[in-house]
Amino acid sequence: MESALNSDVANQRTLPFNKLAGILIEPVTKAGRLVGVVLGIGLNVQAAPKLTTQTSEGMSYQAISLQDINEMLPLETRSASLPDLPMLYQQMSKALMAAMTRFEHLGIEQPTGHTYYLDSFLEQFAMMDALSGLHLRVTQDYNNEEKVVTGIACGVDTHGCLQLRQDSGKISTLFTGRIDVIY
Repeated sequence: MESALNSDVANQRTLPFNKLAGILIEPVTKAGRLVGVVLGIGLNVQAAPKLTTQTSEGMSYQAISLQDINEMLPLETRSASLPDLPMLYQQMSKALMAAMTRFEHLGIEQPTGHTYYLDSFLEQFAMMDALSGLHLRVTQDYNNEEKVVTGIACGVDTHGCLQLRQDSGKISTLFTGRIDVIY
């Protein structure tokens, strides 16, 4: 039964997915203690790299840019020019600072047992969750052993972990893994 299940999962086809931007957060430790984080944001504005089998790192997506999206729009709705890069940088920085302030509020309310800021965040996230309701395959690597979980995306939990409703009805909480949209 196990090998038949693995065969079915391997034969599922993935939907095309385009990645416009990315956020990378890396912890900075000193003597085993967290002392800060390095945060990076990337946004493909005028061009996007074309990923190959080697450069896609096993992901099933292609990169896309704002320019690519603009060119896909009907002529009457296309923008004559892309947003000004300094303006984009300023808007992204402002949004990032606001998000970090909200994050600080989450840490402040946690010991009190209040959840106003967390509830507000989760509600806003749910409205913008691009994966919500989609059938996903999540591939995880545990000690050089691949584990695959499939199901319907149903938001994130209070720790930011993806929640996946499996066919059995069980909700899996996933912290990391390669996500493919399947059909």
